[in-house]
This record gives sequence, structure tokens and C-alpha cells, in this order.
Amino acid sequence: SATVVPGASGAAAAVKNPQASKSSFWGELPQHVMSGISRMVPTLIMGGVILAFSQLIAYSWLKIPAEIGIMDALNSGKFSGFDLSLLKFAWLSQSFGGVLFGFAIPMFAAFVANSIGGKLAFPAGFIGGLMSTQPTQLLNFDPSTMQWATSSPVPSTFIGALIISIVAGYLVKWMNQKIQLPDFLLAFKTTFLLPILSAIFVMLAMYYVITPFGGWINGGIRTVLTAAGEKGALMYAMGIAAATAIDLGGPINKAAGFVAFSFTTDHVLPVTARSIAIVIPPIGLGLATIIDRRLTGKRLFNAQLYP
Repeated sequence: SATVVPGASGAAAAVKNPQASKSSFWGELPQHVMSGISRMVPTLIMGGVILAFSQLIAYSWLKIPAEIGIMDALNSGKFSGFDLSLLKFAWLSQSFGGVLFGFAIPMFAAFVANSIGGKLAFPAGFIGGLMSTQPTQLLNFDPSTMQWATSSPVPSTFIGALIISIVAGYLVKWMNQKIQLPDFLLAFKTTFLLPILSAIFVMLAMYYVITPFGGWINGGIRTVLTAAGEKGALMYAMGIAAATAIDLGGPINKAAGFVAFSFTTDHVLPVTARSIAIVIPPIGLGLATIIDRRLTGKRLFNAQLYP
């Protein structure tokens, strides 16, 4: 946003309003995040449903004990014929669903960056989202052995993807505006220069800043839940349920859903709390349309909501 004021020579000059710029940033940010979430949800649904098929076949239909994995069941020699075919399909569904589920965060980050910086920011967002789930190994020097070795950091997951997608989106948008080249070099700028610069930035930012920060938060959450036992599970259930119901399908709801699905996939905690919380707001709204006239003497909602 800018204000037009007379210049010294009488010509009009534009003066930027920093307060308006800040308001514009915070006003646009939820829209960018929702753009990523709306593209992520179909991937989550596909991966989650196919993963559910594998669990349903293996543990409900074939009655495999919960502590035994599908691959262990295949190698047990207890299944043959049609049951063996079902178990193979369960393994395929588990593998394929896991791959789909793993693409949810990169898809989210890619489309958030795309919403902010246009299609030039899409690759940077996707790379950042991928590194948030599959971080680059850390290089460490061991003084006792005088050798270099690698270690696997804790993934930053959704937190890291959210941060890097926003930063990468605005970075690419800024570079695209500031780096001006002749027309005959525009293809070089859009297909080589900006992608390379943004990829290098994402690599350094994820390795040195975002992965350590996001991994520290995720590791702390998991440690607290594991150490707290049943009390931790109760607090988790309350938090996930509240976040699911609070904004009726908005960004908080979607973030809570991703956390819940992640813990369920990793066999940390069930998704029951989220499933129950999903239906509570519609039930509450439905009851409100029935009792509102008795409490207020008039209808408070649109006519479409009434039976």
C-alpha cells in the first residue's frame, strides 16, 4: 500500500506505508496456508484410506495379532491361497499408502510457496517440504576417533514445512522482482538462476536452522507424550480434539489432523480423539437450530440450516 504526496517539483510521489504492508502480510498469510492445506488434504485422504485398507485386511479380517507386522505375517508360513493374496495386497497397500502419506507435507509446502511467489517458488517449496520429512544427514566429527561420521536428525515435519514454504515463497517473489535481466535472458532467469538460488537457500536454511529447530520441538513433544504415559495421551486427546473443532475446518483443524494422522501412522497414539471432535461442531450447530427459538424467541441462523 502507498500514499501519493506532492513531490518537491510538484510531481506526485508514492510513499510506502509500512503499517499497511504488515497488515497485508498477516491478512494474506492465512490464505496462502489454506491454499497449501487444500492441496495437501486429498493426498492425506488417499494415503490414509489406502493405509487403512492394509490395517483392516491384516488385523481385522485375517486376525493377525497387533504386535506382528504384515511382513512378519507373510514370513510366518501360516497363510496360503486367498488369505496369502489378501496379505500381499495388504502389504502393497501399506507400502503405497505410506509413500502417498509421505508426499502430503511436500505438497503442502509447494503450494504455499506457489501461492506466495508464483510457479517459480513451487520447486523451492517442494524441496523444503521434502527436506522437512527426509532431512539431510548431519555431518559430525568425532575427536576420539578422529573420523567424520553422519547422523540422522529428527525431522521438522509440518512445522519446518510451514516455515520454509513461507520464507522460500517470499524470497523467490523478492528475487523475481529485484533481479532484472534483458528479455533474451528471461528463460535463463526462470529456468536456471532463480531455481538454483532458491534451492541453495532452502538447503542451507533447512540444514542449519529449520531442521534443528523443528526437530527439537517435535522431539520434545514426543518425549513428553511418551514419558507422561496415560496422562500424556489424555492431554494429547484433549488438545487434538479442541484444535480439530475450534475453527470448523480451517487451518488449525488441518494442522491438528496432520499431527493426529502422523502419530497414528507411527503407532504412537490412535486417531479416535480427532474422529470424535470432527462430528461435535455439526451436532452442536444442529441442536442450536432446534433450541435457539426457545431461548431467544427468534431464528439466529440462515433458513438453509433449519429442517
